[in-house]
Amino acid sequence: MSTGTPAPYASGHPSEPLLDPEVGLPPHPAAAHSLPERVQAVLLGSALGDAVAEAGADALDGSGATDTSAGPPLALSGTTQLVLYTLDGLLEAVEWTNVGQPADETACLWLAYLRWLRTQDHPWPDNAPSPLPRWIDAEAALAVTRRPDAQTLAALSTGAMGEVERPVVPGAMGPGAMSRSVAFGLLPVGWKSLTTLTVNGAAITHGHPEAQVAAVAYALSIQATVNAAQRAITEPVRAGVQAALEVLPTVTRPGEHTIAALRTALDTSDGAVSPEQLLERLGTDQHEAPEALAAGVWAALVAERNGGEADRMDHALHSGAKVAVENPHAVGSVAGALTGAGLPDPGVSTRWARALHGGSAVQAAGRRWCDELGWNVSS
Repeated sequence: MSTGTPAPYASGHPSEPLLDPEVGLPPHPAAAHSLPERVQAVLLGSALGDAVAEAGADALDGSGATDTSAGPPLALSGTTQLVLYTLDGLLEAVEWTNVGQPADETACLWLAYLRWLRTQDHPWPDNAPSPLPRWIDAEAALAVTRRPDAQTLAALSTGAMGEVERPVVPGAMGPGAMSRSVAFGLLPVGWKSLTTLTVNGAAITHGHPEAQVAAVAYALSIQATVNAAQRAITEPVRAGVQAALEVLPTVTRPGEHTIAALRTALDTSDGAVSPEQLLERLGTDQHEAPEALAAGVWAALVAERNGGEADRMDHALHSGAKVAVENPHAVGSVAGALTGAGLPDPGVSTRWARALHGGSAVQAAGRRWCDELGWNVSS
């Protein structure tokens, strides 16, 4: 993975593509100072959505999930653990690249997931390598067993690294690989490289092509939404998802299910369709990745159109709870991350860290990411 210093866009004109085949997530000249804040908003939004799903409906009672005075901090979920381990696996590859050493990104991700597995109360596969520890392994909030994704756990328990052509769990189509793929959307690479990296990363545990395409769709939506928000484009989440839908047909893996689900989310987020009608249109397979992604996207779109900036996250999580039939973690994660990506002022997300037990670990991961990519600019 080649990173270096990405070239900025020439201007903030909305006609520029939100997803470029070669240029990924550069600091935009008009809002370069806010990119580190937006990275934090994406990660904290994903974590908060997960945590609310873990806590259940009670976390949405009263004055709102993001009111840090409403109760004790919410615990980080297993999904958030895997999001941060994904970020750190990619970060290790970036670190090697930045010192002039080539790195196998997929292998770095697999080793990161094995390091996560080592923190869980689960038997270690005898044939798996023993990766060296990194800073993230010492974070106590990430070493608690939090009902991890079953398909991810089953794949890692084989001790083998799943690949696109050699899956270890061929039929795995749940949302586990998709929901951790928010990290790929924060890469400074164009959509061609992003797609390859995300498919390979998802295939480590999830062998079904639609699970892999759903992961790509999520990563593309995050990258495009961040780019749209950095340019102050109106309704950046909607613009970002639309940009992802323009790219998805070029992905070589079969993704008709994912594309149809995302189009349904876009077409039904104007307030004229109820959550029940959305679920009916998405179909009966609510345990699968495309539906979980679409439900989370729908919640973020509804919040973007109807929620004020101050309460947009609460609005997204309330809307997400109404459509989180089978996969509350995935729906909450997607709704929270996309809402964070599209905030007019990403700096408001700092209060979300105080609502999370382990929020400092999320922030530390974001800071390390931005530092390594040279994104902690002051002006």
